Amino acid sequence: IRNVKKSGKQHNREQREQITKTVADILESIERDGDKAVREFSEKFDKWSPEHFKLSEEEINDSINQTDSKAIEDINYSQEQIRKFAEVQRQALQDTEIEIRPGVVLGHKNIPVNCAGCYVHGGNFPLIASASMSIITAKVAGVKEIIAATEMGVNTSTNIRPGSVGYDSDVLRLNKKNNWWGCSSKNNYNEW
Repeated sequence: IRNVKKSGKQHNREQREQITKTVADILESIERDGDKAVREFSEKFDKWSPEHFKLSEEEINDSINQTDSKAIEDINYSQEQIRKFAEVQRQALQDTEIEIRPGVVLGHKNIPVNCAGCYVHGGNFPLIASASMSIITAKVAGVKEIIAATEMGVNTSTNIRPGSVGYDSDVLRLNKKNNWWGCSSKNNYNEW
């Protein structure tokens, strides 16, 4: 086997176990203590504790207003196409059931997941379609909660338009440099 690309630093088993334990402890703390834990980890890892993590309507609108109207028109057009195709794909996925002999029923049922996490490529060279392709298709599939995250760069104001992918959402600022933003289609937090 020839490796075309080698990964960076390799962790030994003990290090991997410690990383796994650390992450599990963080998730357990957040599950148990909610917003309080999120704030504590923000202070611990980023040395940052804003009054609110949630962006105001004004901050969202300022970002939208930085976006060229032609870009918004193009995004809306592409999203319409993506939504139409996703709807056709969803209609093609049919539940089926057959009784192959008395009392023996086989089949399958298409059930959407409860929550989808969508990474939206951002930074200095955003792939705006990644928001549309992942979030719109999840919405059409019937996913109840859709969470998207993107890193911010010089050209990413279009990535935080919450209504741009067809669902109501809140936009959260996830670190002090405003490098990471998240959108959640469900208010599953308290204070943010």
